[in-house]
Amino acid sequence: MTPRSVIIDTDTGIDDFFAIVQALRSPELDVATLTTVGGNVPLRYATRNALRAVEYAGRIEISVIPGAARPLRGRFHYAPYYHGPGGLPAPMPRPKVYRVLRDAVDFLHLRATGIRARKVPFTLIALGPATNVARLFRRLGETKGRNSLERVVIMGGAVDVSGNVTPFAEFNTWNDPEAAAEVFAGDIPVTLVPLDVCNQVRVSRSDFAGAEPTARRLGVAWLKRHPGRQLGLADCVAIAAVADPGAFRFERIPLEVDTSLGPERGRTNRSGSGNTIEVAVEIDADRVLRAIRERAFAPPPPGDPLQGSPSPGKARSRPSAAIQS
Repeated sequence: MTPRSVIIDTDTGIDDFFAIVQALRSPELDVATLTTVGGNVPLRYATRNALRAVEYAGRIEISVIPGAARPLRGRFHYAPYYHGPGGLPAPMPRPKVYRVLRDAVDFLHLRATGIRARKVPFTLIALGPATNVARLFRRLGETKGRNSLERVVIMGGAVDVSGNVTPFAEFNTWNDPEAAAEVFAGDIPVTLVPLDVCNQVRVSRSDFAGAEPTARRLGVAWLKRHPGRQLGLADCVAIAAVADPGAFRFERIPLEVDTSLGPERGRTNRSGSGNTIEVAVEIDADRVLRAIRERAFAPPPPGDPLQGSPSPGKARSRPSAAIQS
């Protein structure tokens, strides 16, 4: 089977970090680029942690391109209390690889509309607020002709369960509800992976017992910071929904996002007037968790480049149009 071409848009906190590693070790996916957005942490930390993830995975050929530092309206609300200072619960070395000095939306627009790029459809997986995606949709709306963005998969929303930042709203959607509303209402197909399924995949200390040392250190550090809790891996669930859709059941549901300034801001509402999008409503949690353990936590098999440093023979430098993060 030909791997699906994907780009991951991330506000890299602890579960994003594991999700990136999981995606890079998923043979069903061909991850070409990461773009970053503020959300869990400020944009500079999201970008730095994404660089750490690709370096840790030995995949320094993958570009990391920063995007929006602010939502469409107002400012992001960060979550260092959950993810840890700088977005990770334990110190990691400063990345030695580079971020590309360009805007994520400029890159995504070129990837979607460029004459050569149009021949290769791709899926955009959004693990953070939908700000970059909404800005991309606006640009595509101004562009005549077809584009190669075939689908957007969003980790976000809480359809029939309570939110995780307010009683009504999930963190990503709450952090930029205007962006989520625009994306839901757009013409490009959207798949939503909400808390309804993500809440069913959590890990405890025993899940890190046989993990690669860095993965174990990060996981155990988070659990020590949050005694009595399990670590939710919502972003890993979103990656699994693309790599292994057979582990999920999807329904088409009309949804809209509450963009009011009231207590339900960011809520994803079932609505007869909303655009109908694909929503993950059931999950084989054991199957998904097994894949996460094997791909995001486990030591690499012989010959795998995931050795905690760049693969032998791969240059550390990027072209001159890059700066160090």
